[in-house]
Amino acid sequence: MDWLDHRFLDRLRKHLSLPVLPLSPGPAVRRRLYGTLLLAVAATLGLTSTETLREKAIIDWQIKHPPQPQVWRAMAASHGLRPVNQDYDFQKWMRHMPRDTTPGTVWWDQGHQALWILPDGSDESALQLFTLNPQPGKDETLLKPLGAGWAALEEFESVPIRRAPPPERKAAARPARDPREWNF
Repeated sequence: MDWLDHRFLDRLRKHLSLPVLPLSPGPAVRRRLYGTLLLAVAATLGLTSTETLREKAIIDWQIKHPPQPQVWRAMAASHGLRPVNQDYDFQKWMRHMPRDTTPGTVWWDQGHQALWILPDGSDESALQLFTLNPQPGKDETLLKPLGAGWAALEEFESVPIRRAPPPERKAAARPARDPREWNF
């Protein structure tokens, strides 16, 4: 027996006591269903395209407006890194600078705990270096590229920075005993 057989559907309707419905919708019902379907498709496409355009606009803005040096300075300071400003110290650090560099990239030196921010090509004097120690130690240079722009800033937030343990404090010296004091 075919499931779409009219006799079977009539018997099922009588058994379940359902009202009589037309088997094929009329033209008015078809137009309403078609209109509803078109509205659902249009809403889905509209929401999808809006989200895609929003993401594209954010990416375009990030490319056109990279983080300013003040943003990098504040981010480095929040992690306890200080800028290396003296020419003599900076020249010592230049030995550890990344060799294969692309303008506008950011590098993290895991060995020396130093952050290198290379200029984007417009100003060569804009090279920035932030570190925990003003003098480079004898640690191995382990450079890790963080990327460029805002992506590098977000990557830098997750970089583990090992801070030097705090210096041990000497125990407080006992005050000198008063010779007139009696102890029992």
